[in-house]
Amino acid sequence: MENLKKEIIKFGKKVVGEGLCTSFFGNISVRTNNKILITATGTMLDELDDSKIIVCDLNEDKCENASSELIVHKNIYLKNDNIKAILHTHSFYSVLMASLEEELSFDEYEFGEIIGEIKIVEGKSGSMKLAENIGKVVTSTNIVVVRNHGVFGWGNNLAECFIRVSALEFYSKMKFYKKLISQL
Repeated sequence: MENLKKEIIKFGKKVVGEGLCTSFFGNISVRTNNKILITATGTMLDELDDSKIIVCDLNEDKCENASSELIVHKNIYLKNDNIKAILHTHSFYSVLMASLEEELSFDEYEFGEIIGEIKIVEGKSGSMKLAENIGKVVTSTNIVVVRNHGVFGWGNNLAECFIRVSALEFYSKMKFYKKLISQL
């Protein structure tokens, strides 16, 4: 578990360093068997240490001090056993573009296929409704934008999640500026 904690700490720094969220918004988890390692509620992702990573049982309802998005992370893991990591950010341009468009697609960009199909879902942060809405699409995509909230990306490891979330933000920013310039 120590290596998994080191990975979470590493990607906490990367997420904030890349501007994918501010220091205390967002959360990260990894799954190992029936356990989830998840960032604690209210932690600064760029200042994580072992004490800020909570180990939770996937099959138990409560887990003290775990992220307020634990219910969403658990539901993603329970809907697809192949998922081993989840990254949740508040990526500015991704959220902005999801509020401006009904659907997001980046097929026209060189590496748009890295992201794959993007779903936009609704739901309040940390709510059962959000967990259910993401659960409906978890097997058909690897990334969702929660309208007016943030991004959840999942995969086999945190590097895979980071690449997807980072690429989504890059292409969202590019698309936003292209749209803006075309209206000048």
